[in-house]
Amino acid sequence: MSIRHTCVLFFLLVSGGAFPQTPLHASETVASLSVSLTDDESAWIKSHPVIRVSNEPGYAPFDFTEKGKPAGLSIDYLNMVARRAGLRLEYVQDTWGNLLEMGKQKKIDLLHTMFYAPEREAYFLFTEPYKSLINGIYVREGVTGVRSIDDLANKRVILTKGDTIGELLTRLVPDAEYVFVDTYDAIVKAIALGQGDATVMDTAVANYLIRKFTLTNILPAGEAKFATGQRDPRYYIAVRKDWPMLHAILQKSMNTITRDDMARLEFRWFGLSSPPENVGIRLTEKERAFLDTHPRIRVHNEKDWSPFNYHEYGSPRGLSIDYMNLVANRLGVLVTYVTGPSWDEFLGMIKGKELDVMLNIVKTDDRAAYIRFTEPYARAPNVIVSADSHPYESMAELEGRVVAFPKGFFYEEVLTSSFPQIRRLPLPDTLACLKAVSLGKADAVLSEGVVINSLIHRNMLTGLRITGEARMGHPDFANLRLGIREDWPLLHSAVMKAMADISPQEMRRIREKWLQSHKAAELPEPSVSVVYKPLVAYGAGAFALMALVAWGWGRRVKKESAPVQFGSPVFRGLLLAGLSVFVITVGFIGWVTLEDNKKQHLQGVERDLKGVLSIFEDRLDLWLSEKVSFLRQMGRDPMLAAMTRALFVESSGKDDLLAADVLSDELRDMRSYFEAQKTSFHHIDFFIINSNHTVIGAMRDADIGTRHLISRQGPELLERALRGEVFFVPPMAPAPRPGLSGLPYTPETSLAMFFVGPIRDMDGRILAVMALRVTPWNEFEEATRLLDELKTGETYAFDREGRMLSPSRFEDQLRSIGLLEQDRGSALNIEIRDPGVNLTKGERPHQDRLRQPLVQMVIRAVQLRTEMKLAGSLQGHSETEVDISGYRDYRGVPVLGAWLWNMDLDFGLVAEVDVEEAMSTYHQSRLMIAGVLGGTLIFALSAVLLVLLLGERSCKALICARDSLEEEVAELKTEANDLLKQAGLSEKYHTE
Repeated sequence: MSIRHTCVLFFLLVSGGAFPQTPLHASETVASLSVSLTDDESAWIKSHPVIRVSNEPGYAPFDFTEKGKPAGLSIDYLNMVARRAGLRLEYVQDTWGNLLEMGKQKKIDLLHTMFYAPEREAYFLFTEPYKSLINGIYVREGVTGVRSIDDLANKRVILTKGDTIGELLTRLVPDAEYVFVDTYDAIVKAIALGQGDATVMDTAVANYLIRKFTLTNILPAGEAKFATGQRDPRYYIAVRKDWPMLHAILQKSMNTITRDDMARLEFRWFGLSSPPENVGIRLTEKERAFLDTHPRIRVHNEKDWSPFNYHEYGSPRGLSIDYMNLVANRLGVLVTYVTGPSWDEFLGMIKGKELDVMLNIVKTDDRAAYIRFTEPYARAPNVIVSADSHPYESMAELEGRVVAFPKGFFYEEVLTSSFPQIRRLPLPDTLACLKAVSLGKADAVLSEGVVINSLIHRNMLTGLRITGEARMGHPDFANLRLGIREDWPLLHSAVMKAMADISPQEMRRIREKWLQSHKAAELPEPSVSVVYKPLVAYGAGAFALMALVAWGWGRRVKKESAPVQFGSPVFRGLLLAGLSVFVITVGFIGWVTLEDNKKQHLQGVERDLKGVLSIFEDRLDLWLSEKVSFLRQMGRDPMLAAMTRALFVESSGKDDLLAADVLSDELRDMRSYFEAQKTSFHHIDFFIINSNHTVIGAMRDADIGTRHLISRQGPELLERALRGEVFFVPPMAPAPRPGLSGLPYTPETSLAMFFVGPIRDMDGRILAVMALRVTPWNEFEEATRLLDELKTGETYAFDREGRMLSPSRFEDQLRSIGLLEQDRGSALNIEIRDPGVNLTKGERPHQDRLRQPLVQMVIRAVQLRTEMKLAGSLQGHSETEVDISGYRDYRGVPVLGAWLWNMDLDFGLVAEVDVEEAMSTYHQSRLMIAGVLGGTLIFALSAVLLVLLLGERSCKALICARDSLEEEVAELKTEANDLLKQAGLSEKYHTE
């Protein structure tokens, strides 16, 4: 970065962010907006109904005219002072030199952008200063060698008439050539046109004029530094010398101006969208004194609880460590991390006051006796970890089983009181628990999901996985907090203020650093879903059976009759019977194998849908926590507090609120403020609500003076906010607004969701409640895109009326089948109803859309909500239900799905995939198995038929050969007998 740009940035920041050096009072309340005056002071005001005040034409952004009316920071400041004192002002416009002379001559009564000079005390009474400034040196581009006021020698310097800086410079740098003009506009124009080399003026004024006239050839050269006592760089209000009563009245009113008020003016005129950094955390005197006497605090550091809190390479590491360092930096204290003891030993240390702070601790009743808990800063859902071979999915399944957990963790307290049937095995740490399951010493482990994933990965543990959610009755058990020793309430309150000051952006950076991004699990591939073991086993058994039958038949048949038996009808019958048995056996084997594959595949689909749904909920929880954190921080913005305080008037009537001149600028500023916040916190409306539940500030005039929707439908919610809570208000049906009727299902008219929180002053007192109406559909879209790798998978949110709250991924398809109008999005405009037919195939439903029943998934999710309310569970989420038998979605397409109800958001979440795609890998494996078995049968049948055919032919040939041989033998025997008879040997031969 160049010196030129550095100087520009420096002057822009300094000129817009400087605060008065004298302390501003921070004790203002709504009632103190009017100054308490004495009888003499009130009588004086009555006898002086109009006060004449200076107004320059071009001293922006402090004192200038805009469209013929006074404007600027100092004008607004003086108006605020006058309103509280009950003064009426009349502005007199002229150049500064003329106004100064008029003040000396008592033609005007006060000047408000006055620098103190001893010679001016002869004419004026000075109040306390109200604004600090920095004087800068500005030069024309090309003028070099100017870094300080001494370098102005031999330069042509343009100054305004009557300014004390002119009198001072002419004494300090007499060698410069000075030209005095009437206005500050004339100064910058003269330098830009080459009529001068340099000037010295307030940086805020110079920067404003440079931007106003787009003067690119005027550059900041350095700060105009003067010796102590030469020039007081602060603005005072100067009152004519003979009116000490007015001076006293003004000073009283100025004493009611707070830092919040000044911050609001800075925002209006310098464009600051957040409190200046030098405001810092507003600690009480007692809190600051406590930190001064305790500059170093002792914080626990575990050996191996990544990614939150662990020790590696000789230093503490993890999300909780980084978070604690942010808190410590804001408080200005040092941290000593204590490493080595076990968790249970750490608890004993903080109980014995040997430790000051514990990180990532869960709040329980037992611990509350010796620990002060902060608000949560992270969330880590509790899970069940077990072996792949023996998975446990719920707490109920763990009854009678041995469950390991780190000794001292809150699990021991919960299991003892709520799950006495579970056999407990406390161990030194989480890693030891995982090893216990691997070695068979425990059946399962209770721990936090992200910790388990980290430990399994870092220690390369196999055969273990997260198999279920540990639902132990209270969703707060998933929240991680800071725990402060019980006897240090001042540290607790200071830490809470520091936590509120940590921005969502800082939290996001920490989360991104330490928490691995989740990826949606893919549905099983064919190679995974096909189970070959049963197929091989059943095939081997069938082969062995057939071989045994063949062996037994072979033993039964005599060798000499085998050829004949081989071709006999009996043999053919036996062979055909055996072949039938073989076909039936192979068919049975194929059916069993396919059913086993289908079961395994559906279990994989169920597991993946649950996993995707869990990630979906985690993303929404993160979205929720970031919004709450941002709103909590916004509620402590001193500018917002000042604008809110200014909205309080004596009457709470709508006409008074809109008609009061005092409020016009405040409402304009507040609307600009919330408009500027949309880049960080997207919302479509804001409402400032007082303790009477009346809207005193809003984007639309029509809302002001009315009772807010939340008050009408849930007044207890506003009371929670007035007690200091920041939270999300679930969907509400708003009342119709003028000009918006007849437009159903739009973000403006059909559903209202709010984030609600208190607005606090810098002392922490609650002034009012702000409610930001949100339409989170676009933000939900990012969280719902978990199944984009699949063609038909989607996740979405829905309310208890069955209305879709997040965008559908099938919007084009919905428009083509007539469920969605061309110019509308699916969020809020699609009701999740079962048409009874598949609309994507052109089938026509038998009922109108409004008469169609809700999808069974929605009905079950709403029932889960009812069950949670009856059980008193108003936080967290329900159990996850899954349907892997298939049901129709809002398009009529058969799908498989998993769903739950989130009570924090008060709407349902679902993950679905079309049955056709979900079962595609199974169908492929089914075709493959059927092909293999079918080919085997065809080959076997062909072989058997060939053997039968060849055997029959061979048998016939053998029989013919035998018959021919027998005939030949008979003929030979006959011939032999004849020969013997002829030789007379026949009788002897026969006798022998």
